[in-house]
Amino acid sequence: MAGVSTTTASSVLNGHGAKLRISQKTRDRVVETATNLGYQANPFACRLRSKKSHSIGLLWSFSGPHASNQLVRYFSGQAMRSGYSTLIYDSLSDLPLMIAQLRELAKNRVDGLIIACKGESAAGPLFPLLRKLPNVLVVTQEPHDLPFLQIAHSMRGAMKEAVSHLLAGGRKRFAFVGNLECNAPKIKNIRESLAAAGVKRPLALLDFPDPLSLSPEDWKRFVLEHREVRSADAILAATDEVAAAVISVLLQAGARVPEDVAVIGFNNNPIAALFNPPIASIKRYDRPIAARAIERIITAIEGTETPSPLAEIVEMTFVWRESAGCPRPS
Repeated sequence: MAGVSTTTASSVLNGHGAKLRISQKTRDRVVETATNLGYQANPFACRLRSKKSHSIGLLWSFSGPHASNQLVRYFSGQAMRSGYSTLIYDSLSDLPLMIAQLRELAKNRVDGLIIACKGESAAGPLFPLLRKLPNVLVVTQEPHDLPFLQIAHSMRGAMKEAVSHLLAGGRKRFAFVGNLECNAPKIKNIRESLAAAGVKRPLALLDFPDPLSLSPEDWKRFVLEHREVRSADAILAATDEVAAAVISVLLQAGARVPEDVAVIGFNNNPIAALFNPPIASIKRYDRPIAARAIERIITAIEGTETPSPLAEIVEMTFVWRESAGCPRPS
């Protein structure tokens, strides 16, 4: 209807008219005709023709204490600005669910996948499905031998610094408080840091449920019934929320924080700095990792990055606040 070839119409509607030196008059005529027709591109037809879906799958656990809504928005925004839509699934860190979600993503023929998992042992059962996808980037907690693009969000250095700070303050009786099953990597890093410092006293463990599911009375009873917490002079908590719950109970019981017990949380939630005393924490870098993951998966899809199994490492950091005791590290 515009009196041009299919190729010319396609080039103009895809924004390549100027680059291909199609005259402004012709471009205006094509756009005007499309507008009058109420024309909209059929994405399914485009996918069949180009053999690309222009979509990226995201398999992530959004049930954690991080700012999940902001992370979803950031992933989607970054991808959209690069011309890709996102299919986002909350994995809940549940293996059967992740397998079902990967099969669904494969059916949708996504051009690439960003998947967060705890490491090689977690990703292993997913390998057969991951290998069927054209481009895969795995976000792990530590570098692993994986045959995919990889970003490791490492807590090792930050945890070592936190433990060293507590030891420098004369702390000798360490305890970890949190869900033990979900926090095995944190416990492993704490134990390794203590061992490297020559500490032989075992790390006390308290399997603590979600603090938001307990009343203040339940918190107090649960914490004070466990000798590991009452006798510890250094507590590392699974999250800042758990740290806040523990500090609240200790203060009610007459203990002084940090004079009697130093407490360090995890995730550096904004509430940590507002608590009394302000809660020291391990800072994550989810937003920079989201940006880097989207950047790398798109360059892989478009063939501008050579796939490499070598991990790109992003280190978490220890954020000192008054709950950790001792002067601020220099």
